[in-house]
Amino acid sequence: RNVYLTGIVRDAKGRKMSKSLGNSPDPLDLIDKYGADGVRTGMLFSSPAGNDLLFDEKLCEQGRNFCNKIWNAFRLVKSWEITTAKVENQLPVQWFESKLNETIAEVLDLFDKFRLSDALNVVYKLIWDDFCSQYLEMIKPEYGQPIDKATFEATINFFEKIMALTHPFMPFITEEIWQDIRERDEKASLCVAEFPKVGEINQALLANFEIFFEVLTNVRNLRSTKNISPKTALPLTIRTENEALYGQFESLLVKLANISEINYTTGKADGMSFLVKADEFFVNMEGELDVEAEVANLKKELEYTLGFKKSVEAKLSNERFVQNAKGDVVEKERQKLADAEAKIATIQEALVRLGA
Repeated sequence: RNVYLTGIVRDAKGRKMSKSLGNSPDPLDLIDKYGADGVRTGMLFSSPAGNDLLFDEKLCEQGRNFCNKIWNAFRLVKSWEITTAKVENQLPVQWFESKLNETIAEVLDLFDKFRLSDALNVVYKLIWDDFCSQYLEMIKPEYGQPIDKATFEATINFFEKIMALTHPFMPFITEEIWQDIRERDEKASLCVAEFPKVGEINQALLANFEIFFEVLTNVRNLRSTKNISPKTALPLTIRTENEALYGQFESLLVKLANISEINYTTGKADGMSFLVKADEFFVNMEGELDVEAEVANLKKELEYTLGFKKSVEAKLSNERFVQNAKGDVVEKERQKLADAEAKIATIQEALVRLGA
C-alpha cells in the first residue's frame, strides 16, 4: 500500500557514488568488517527522511559498536545468579518500564510518519543511555553477588521487548538474543512475534528521575573537575523544601555517586555546591580538595559569568530589541540573566567558604 523512496546514496563529501570515482564500497566487504547489522544501522544512521544518504564508513563502525553494547549487556544479565532474597529495586524497574513504554509510543509514531532513521536513533538512545548506562547500573548487584528473582525477571522481560523493538533495524543479533533469552518453541521466531505494545507511562516518575540523573551527573562532574577519586565516599547535604523527592533516591545516590551520608538543611552547608532547579546541593570535599587551585578556578569562572551577565543586561537594556523580538526570545534572555545572577551568588559564597 505504501512505497518508500529513499534519496541517492552519496559519499561523505556529498558526491554521487560511481565506479569511475572509486567511492562506492563493496557491501560484502563492509559486512565482513562490521557485520550485517552494523552495516544496516550505519546506513540508517545516515538516512534522514527525504534527504540524500551521506554514507560514511564510521557510521557502520558505530553500528558494530552498538551491536557489541547490546551483546555485552546480554552477557552481563545472563551471568547473574538469582537469589530468593528480596532486594529493593522497585523504583528503577518502574522507571524503566515507563521509559520503555514512552519509547515504544514514539517509535510507533515515527513509523507511521516513515521517519525510520529517527526511530532508530530513539531506540539507540533507549538502549545505550537508558538501559545500559542507567537501568543496569541501578539494579546491578555488587561483584560476585546474586540478584533477586523479581528484578531479574523484570530485566529479562525488558530485554525481550527491547529486542522486538530493535528487530526491524538489526534482525540478526536481536533474533539470536531473543532465542537465547528464554525457552522457545522450535518454530518460534522474532520475525513473526508480536511487536511491543504501549503500556502505562508514569510521567511524574520520569520527571523525578530526570532530576535524580541531573544530581548524579553534577556530583560525578564535581569529582572529575576536582580530581577526587570515585572510590572516595563523600557526604551530601541537600537544601530543599521537597525532602520526599530526594528521599526516594537516597539508596541510589549512595550506590551510584558513592555518597557516605545524606543530610537535609534549610540553610547553607559546608562543601562545593551546585543547583538543580530551585534546590541546592553541597558536597563536602574537606581534606580532598586543592584549595589554592579551586580558588583560582572559581575566580576565573566568576570573571566569565560577570562578563556574560553584562552582555545579557546590555541586550535587555536595548529598547529596540525588547520591543521587536518575540516574547519567548526576550523571556529566554531574562532567564539567562536570572541564571547568571544565581550562579554568581553561588560562586561568591564558595569563595567565602574557601577563605578567598
